[in-house]
Amino acid sequence: AVAAIIAPPSSATEQYWRAELAEMTHVARLLGAPAGDAAAEAQWRDEVITLDADATARLVREARRMGVSVNTLLQGAWALALARTSGTLDVSFGLAVAGRAIDVAMVDEIVGVLINNVPVRAKLGGNERAAAWLAALQARQADMRAAEQVSPEALQQWSGLAWGQRLFESLVVFQDDAAESGQRDWFGASLKITKAVTPTATALPLTVLVTGTDTLTVTMRCDVRWVAPDLGAALASQLAAALHALGSVGDSTLAQLLAALPPAPEGILRAVERAPIVFPRDDVERVLARQWATLLGLEVVGVTESFLALGGSSLAATQAIARVRESFQVDVPVRALFESPTVESFARVLVARERKRGQMQRIAQLILRVEDMSADELRASASPHSQNPVPVVPT
Repeated sequence: AVAAIIAPPSSATEQYWRAELAEMTHVARLLGAPAGDAAAEAQWRDEVITLDADATARLVREARRMGVSVNTLLQGAWALALARTSGTLDVSFGLAVAGRAIDVAMVDEIVGVLINNVPVRAKLGGNERAAAWLAALQARQADMRAAEQVSPEALQQWSGLAWGQRLFESLVVFQDDAAESGQRDWFGASLKITKAVTPTATALPLTVLVTGTDTLTVTMRCDVRWVAPDLGAALASQLAAALHALGSVGDSTLAQLLAALPPAPEGILRAVERAPIVFPRDDVERVLARQWATLLGLEVVGVTESFLALGGSSLAATQAIARVRESFQVDVPVRALFESPTVESFARVLVARERKRGQMQRIAQLILRVEDMSADELRASASPHSQNPVPVVPT
């Protein structure tokens, strides 16, 4: 979000998100065992759900009866699908938000749209009435409008989760066709608006795209490196069932709606299996492996393991690059980590940037030497009378 980058968050924004993310000790993981090469480019598989005119009309009528938006119903359906598949009643997902509120700092000087991805926390109390739960979900998001332009760094800090953990692994994008129609009226008949169809890809394992007005289409874009085909199919089945169930909520409880969904196949959310650890083979790899392990809260990181598969987020990637720049004194763009997400491949990126042959290895040796020194040795080395001063990294 542009505004979040320009201006620091207000105390009210922090207060809202701390309350919303309180006691969020874990995120239900969607990732199945990787079906492809973790270091390869994203491979997308689409699961498409199409609601005909009658099913769409039922959703619209039920939303109006409960006093909520269709967007809120879609979010509720996704929360139900996640809860049924993961077996937990406290789920989270990302939501794409856009707006230009007057109270956003420096809003009159910002060019372009303000778009951000923020977490949605959904707690599903079993005996709670579904209509009341959906109304509360919409009310919380109304409050969120004043706090939606916030940086990922701030959200992660306020959540209390470790830096290596994502706040969400799926993103919901509701594309409002009615808003586009309204824009045509604003600009007048003299301006022609032509749609440009572009591929939709995000940095998340799964994106739920909702389009249409009279007939809704839900496209689940799954990166098969992280979301195995059977997991994607199971989630699509759960979501389709949830959407049909929400078309006639009545006086149902959340427990009743969840029970109406098909059970998730056994073992569908199997843990990501870590391959046998391949230990570092030179000093550059040793330094990187140590840094990544510390950043991701792991005991050890193998040189063939993907930073992203181990839980590394875009924020964690930024921190990893900052540590590399500070320790190796080399300028590396963040995208290099996404393009070379293993220790061995990223070490090659560093070596390719060295000014003199062997420079990165010499720097890594000095870093390891300092890290392995005891506190007494460091204090003694820092003394102006020391015979073995702390080494200075050559530039």
